[in-house]
Amino acid sequence: MPLPKFIRKTLSAVFNSPILQALGVGDVYDVIKNHFALSAKEITQTYQNSYAYALSA
Repeated sequence: MPLPKFIRKTLSAVFNSPILQALGVGDVYDVIKNHFALSAKEITQTYQNSYAYALSA
């Protein structure tokens, strides 16, 4: 489930600050974004795969 737009912008601003980038913490935002931002295509594909597995069972 994608994060709400306000939270994404806030996290982006916090983790992309020059101080955190210098400390090497800036990559945390990318990890969080990649983990929680599923596209509709990915969700649909997962449901279709799950349905196919249920039918074969």
